[in-house]
Amino acid sequence: MTKVLAENIIKRFGSVTAINDVTIEFKHAELTVMVGPSGCGKTTLLRMVAGLEDPTSGNIHIGDRVVNDVPPWHRDVAMVFQNYALYPHMTVFDNIAYPLRSRGEPKSEIKGRVEQTAASLGLGHLLDRKPRQLSGGQMQRVAVGRAIVRRPGVFLMDEPLSNLDAKLRVEMRAELKRLQEDIGVTTIYVTHDQAEAMTMADTLIVMRDGVILQAGPPQTLYDRPDNVFVAGFIGSPSMNFLPCRYEGAGCLTGRGFTYPVPPPLRAPVEAAGAQPLVLGIRPEDIGVNPQPGPADTVLARVYMLEPLGRENLLTLEVGDVMIRALSGPDIAVSLDQTVALNFLPERVRVFDRTAEKALYPDA
Repeated sequence: MTKVLAENIIKRFGSVTAINDVTIEFKHAELTVMVGPSGCGKTTLLRMVAGLEDPTSGNIHIGDRVVNDVPPWHRDVAMVFQNYALYPHMTVFDNIAYPLRSRGEPKSEIKGRVEQTAASLGLGHLLDRKPRQLSGGQMQRVAVGRAIVRRPGVFLMDEPLSNLDAKLRVEMRAELKRLQEDIGVTTIYVTHDQAEAMTMADTLIVMRDGVILQAGPPQTLYDRPDNVFVAGFIGSPSMNFLPCRYEGAGCLTGRGFTYPVPPPLRAPVEAAGAQPLVLGIRPEDIGVNPQPGPADTVLARVYMLEPLGRENLLTLEVGDVMIRALSGPDIAVSLDQTVALNFLPERVRVFDRTAEKALYPDA
């Protein structure tokens, strides 16, 4: 059983704190994805698990060992980097076999394991080729094969798909997810692509400025974000935010709109009082009515219409705030038209604007 624990990790580069007192467990046999903007600390944390960086303070545990003073080659980890780092003069077979030869494995053992690994990655017919004869996706598979052929206790992946085109990325992330489930190795995966993170993760970790803002199952972070940053970072298109206040009478009021507080949120909103709030709603949870009536409380002006085939992406102006909504292709609207917006009450989220924390009835 190989779990990884980062315990009270602080990492400083001179006066810059890259990781600020992070404690997180990466569970055995799960695929944990760390996501966040560039510079949030996710790659630095991964490199400390690998042994390529030393923590300023705190401990890295792999299995039952504290590995702070253990060199990378004795940590039982394998890493796939953003660039493939293949040996150009070696064949696919030799690239995959390299870690086993370095450990002095018998030739018969090497041949069997390389062929088995190559077959699982769809590389069996390419073993005699050199990297320059491969496509980007094939080179990425070779890099993965070189890592897993060692049968490590922990598999580390640092944005391994970022050099691939969009279509190939979608295909490869499905393959990597299936491969991880088949081999059952504890895997830590770093990406800045939230769609990649959502589709691949068993556990999703969102980081910003060297701290973990929220960790849990991807759907939980999508449905119940702890704060404004997570709500805006997870989901594509991202969640809309409308500044507002609660001024009594059961309604949130912002520039150009009023909205009745959904009953489950009434207690925490009333407890927040008159302090600045933010109403959050995802584009897919907004209904668009091209013919508003007198009772409609959220009116918007159509600023832009982007047909996407099965749906339309509308950019709408509510007061002085631009938001986005997804509508069916059969809803006909034109630029500058006034429409009514219907928010699904159960999907509305309200945040404290100052603390950026979500208000929930059971918080």
